[in-house]
Amino acid sequence: MQAQLEAMREVQEFLARHGIQHLVIGGIANAIWGKPRATCDADFKVLPGDRSIGEVVTLIGSEFGFRTIDALAFAQRTYVLPIYASNRIEVDIDQTGQRPVDVCPIAA
Repeated sequence: MQAQLEAMREVQEFLARHGIQHLVIGGIANAIWGKPRATCDADFKVLPGDRSIGEVVTLIGSEFGFRTIDALAFAQRTYVLPIYASNRIEVDIDQTGQRPVDVCPIAA
């Protein structure tokens, strides 16, 4: 799990440096807050603020490699950006906070 933690730190530092709110989810979060389980990757939930999905893809792509051919199309369709950390650990960036349903206020 050491490699996954290194990947997590690298991506976390990048997101923080660029002012993107984020939290660790998935197997690493579960190992810390719940019951440990095997995991091969690192997962993040991000709230990119005013940035569009395209801007987030471009920004993250400036530092990390994508795990899919057309990262922008994939992220627009699924709200997930699959990348590699520099140590080749897979990282999933969940941008579901960008879906219209996620930002619609609930009427009283």
